[in-house]
Amino acid sequence: SINGYPEDTTPFLVENANSYLNLGVVDSVANCSRTTNLILMSGTQLTDLPDTDFSSLKTPSIFQYAKAAGFETHYISNQSTGLKLQNYMTSKDLKHIDYFSQGEGKYVRPDGGLPEGDLIGRLRRAHGAEGRQFIWLVKKGAHFHWELSYPEIEAEFLPKLDEGEPLDRKHRDKALNSYQNSIRWVVDEFLAQTLNFIDLSQTVIIYTADHGQSILEGTSSATHCEWKNVQASQGRVPLILFGEKQTLQTLFEKEIVKDSYSQYQLFGTTLQL
Repeated sequence: SINGYPEDTTPFLVENANSYLNLGVVDSVANCSRTTNLILMSGTQLTDLPDTDFSSLKTPSIFQYAKAAGFETHYISNQSTGLKLQNYMTSKDLKHIDYFSQGEGKYVRPDGGLPEGDLIGRLRRAHGAEGRQFIWLVKKGAHFHWELSYPEIEAEFLPKLDEGEPLDRKHRDKALNSYQNSIRWVVDEFLAQTLNFIDLSQTVIIYTADHGQSILEGTSSATHCEWKNVQASQGRVPLILFGEKQTLQTLFEKEIVKDSYSQYQLFGTTLQL
């Protein structure tokens, strides 16, 4: 709702609009998690695509740059478990990550309290460590089945899908409500709880998504990762910067123009910071 959507999906962000820079809606670099994460970690640019010689797998990663700049590095994910690597990562990537943490088990519907289980706790420990910390956080986010991402008591938008109910064009309104409930919990409430303990005078947060969602658009019921006749909504994502305003302003040569930025700029921006 901070970007003009009529439903109140992000009440915390709306109420605290002066505490961040909302760069609006941007195109993601891909519509599938693993591809977006690889491009963002490697700094691959649009002019490098198609990556026919797999240079994105060979170039130094953002973690190597962070280590060279004197930061401790953290990879904290809620999309995989244990040491099951994803996003085209291999054991060689782990050499440049000081603290690697993923989920511990099957993702089940929360019964209240914390968005994304113990992810906030793991982030809090990493953020509270002494010295300079570079943290790459991969949220589970709002993926179908959306009902598994928020507690039943947090269902603000009704009617919604039942747990395990398939997508059906006859009930697209229920699917949209389920997605909106998920956004309200795993985005808005997650950020509300996270910003409770982060000192933004000493921290910069770049918040975006690896892809968007198409909800019963076109002829397919797939929400993302399609490779043919892709719906534009699969590549439309938020881009928000949290931090000390004077620091954030140094990232912009000109006046900030909402909805005009690109995820391809994130690698260079991170190096600048």
